[in-house]
Amino acid sequence: MEQFDLLVIGFGKAGKTLAGKLSAAGKKVALVEENPAMFGGTCINIGCIPTKTLFGRNSEELINLIAMAIDNKIPYTYFKTQIFTHPTMAENLNDVFSLIEN
Repeated sequence: MEQFDLLVIGFGKAGKTLAGKLSAAGKKVALVEENPAMFGGTCINIGCIPTKTLFGRNSEELINLIAMAIDNKIPYTYFKTQIFTHPTMAENLNDVFSLIEN
C-alpha cells in the first residue's frame, strides 16, 4: 500500500494551497475530492469565477445564451457548461491542473 505524509480532503483553495506547499517542501501528499467534476472548490465551479467569466463574454453572445436558456428551459448545468467552454475559463483551469501535476 502506498504511504503518504499527509492526506488533504477537498480540492478547494485551502486544500490546493496546503497540498502544494507541503509537496514543494518534500512531503508526499494525497489530495482527495468527493466529486470528480469539482476541480477547485465552490468558487471556481459555481461561485465567483463563473460569474466573472460572464463579464468576459461580449454582450450579444451573453444575451443570446441567456435567452436560449430561458426559452428552452435549459437547466443550469448546461448553462454552466457553456460558461466553462469560454477560453479564459479553460486557460484558468489548465493553470490549476499544471500546478497540481507539478
